[in-house]
Amino acid sequence: MAPVTLLTPTTESPTADDGAAGVSERRVVRVDLALLALIAYVPLLLARPGWIASDTKAYLYLDPGHLLSSARYMWNPSVGMGSVTHQNIGYLFPMGPWYWTFHALGVPTCIAQRLWMGTLLFAAATGVRFLARLLGISAWGQLAAALPYMLTPFIVDYIARTSAILMPWAGLGWLVGFIILAVRRGGWRYPALFALVVALVGGVNATSVLLVGLAPALWLVLAGATKERPWGRIGAATLRAGVLSLAVSLWWIAGLWAEGSYGVNVLRYTETFPTVTSTSLASEVLRGLGYWYFYGNDKIQPWTQASLSYMLHAPGLLVSFAVPAIALLCAAFVRWRYRAFAVLLVVMGTIIAVGAYPLTKPSPVGRVARAIGENSTVGLAMRSTNRVVPLVVLGLCLLAGAAVGALRTRRPLLGIVAALLVGVLACVNMAPLFERQLVASNLMFPETLPTYVTNAATYLDNLGTSPVLGIPGADFGYYRWGVTMDSVWPGLLSRPYIARQAVLQGEPASANLLRAIDESMQDGVFDPSTLAPIARLMGAGNILLQSDLQYERFDLPRPQALWRQLRPTPAGLTYLRGFGPASPLGTLVGPIIDETQLAIPPGASYPPALAVYHVADPRALLRTESMQDPILLAGDGEGILLAAGAGLLNGPQRAIVYSAPESPP
Repeated sequence: MAPVTLLTPTTESPTADDGAAGVSERRVVRVDLALLALIAYVPLLLARPGWIASDTKAYLYLDPGHLLSSARYMWNPSVGMGSVTHQNIGYLFPMGPWYWTFHALGVPTCIAQRLWMGTLLFAAATGVRFLARLLGISAWGQLAAALPYMLTPFIVDYIARTSAILMPWAGLGWLVGFIILAVRRGGWRYPALFALVVALVGGVNATSVLLVGLAPALWLVLAGATKERPWGRIGAATLRAGVLSLAVSLWWIAGLWAEGSYGVNVLRYTETFPTVTSTSLASEVLRGLGYWYFYGNDKIQPWTQASLSYMLHAPGLLVSFAVPAIALLCAAFVRWRYRAFAVLLVVMGTIIAVGAYPLTKPSPVGRVARAIGENSTVGLAMRSTNRVVPLVVLGLCLLAGAAVGALRTRRPLLGIVAALLVGVLACVNMAPLFERQLVASNLMFPETLPTYVTNAATYLDNLGTSPVLGIPGADFGYYRWGVTMDSVWPGLLSRPYIARQAVLQGEPASANLLRAIDESMQDGVFDPSTLAPIARLMGAGNILLQSDLQYERFDLPRPQALWRQLRPTPAGLTYLRGFGPASPLGTLVGPIIDETQLAIPPGASYPPALAVYHVADPRALLRTESMQDPILLAGDGEGILLAAGAGLLNGPQRAIVYSAPESPP
């Protein structure tokens, strides 16, 4: 079969202006932006009105002004008894101002969020359309490249959970396009636009920015190797773009430096290198997937509910493999000036994304990746190699667009049919968007929070300014009324809040002490007499007992059992009042009958959804203490807990000198 030839014009904005074909092309240019906007915004705006997806940071939606004011500083005294923040500085731009503006205008938060998500999709599509135009692909081909890029399954795992990760994906087409124009036209305008995109998509995305940055770097290398432009001109454009990009990134680079130098090494306590590599198969990467979280589930349901469309349903499986297969077939039969660029994007992205898989028998490249990832902090930070998948998707989409453009040139009607077919396949491949499943029921909370929650927050704020200790701790904010991922209370309270979460906060010793008291509750060995002394030591003036958590999801302490341990109220505490129903709140799995439940006497009372306690004589969180008659303890947080149980922390305040761990457990 003879290869299809796509002739690349010498102009940088190719169009077909002769006869009926030219009229058709111009019509496509006029309507394709409207079509892309329609697909990007309307399905999301119709998805679960009145509900907010628990995306990225709950505090963006609860109080964006407070988040912006605290994100200016790397030290946050209101979380974890004082903590060097993790990535908060990145929300200063653009996510923070986006939500603050809509909040100030009185726009419902769920609308602001859907517009944010839709804007990510629209920016991604128009960026690829812009790039395809620069690479000589005609209008129908541009549409055929933009639609499958916008509707890639890559977004399913992120759009409603960590949409900040998608910003580099959304800006990739623009980054490559602006670096091309920077080389072709010279000057500072396009390097400045390149740096502006870097500023927009950076912040909390150091790994993602570096990985997607390989695409413009690859184009620069190929442009020099193929003598499209002299190396001197390429070097000048690269230098200008690099200097400006570094300048606009210094604000979040400084934040990463401060966190790495003075904060808890969060990387050690989140996803591990073996976990990340466990699902990075080449076949999954080619269809835009491969991230481990996509395939997991807890005791109740899949973490990513829309994942079932791509794993269990035959149409989803077939189409998700058909789209990359068609694009790779196009690579074999299309002669196109930039075919090597697109193919290398696919190859390079796949190699990096696969990484060290399988971990037990990696390839030579995989062995290098494993050595770097397991033996250095920088390598561990780059362990999420799946974030290079946008390169693979871009390469495949450009190949499909080039094929449609070539077919449109040689067989006009057939080219239109091919473009429509690509569009239909792309839409079917993103069925969860049109079925309104991207905002999933296990990752959302209501626009208006329950009255008892807001009343409790107001009540606690009126009690004082000392920290509030929340018990029991929970990895994520799964409540009976909704899911916020982050604990909801730092976004509602004007007081500091202390609670165990999945991501460690605070200093190593304070995180260790917090884990000690909370794990005693989780493990069923809680001594109620230790609660007041430990809370007093933490400086907490109040304790918030949370009985409205989805305890069955993560095997948290049973509300009735913990409530019984606090009745009668332990010494040093005073029960103030409850909020919310004091009745069974139900579970997601029906009645639970096990040894823990059977140990609760029939007819035992139920706790209120929230209960507030007063702590007598809490120590100041920032204090100095005399070293006369100190308590010397050979132990960590559990040792302090045992000392509290033995009554050694009662009475006059005494300094405690103990062998706290260098890092939390």
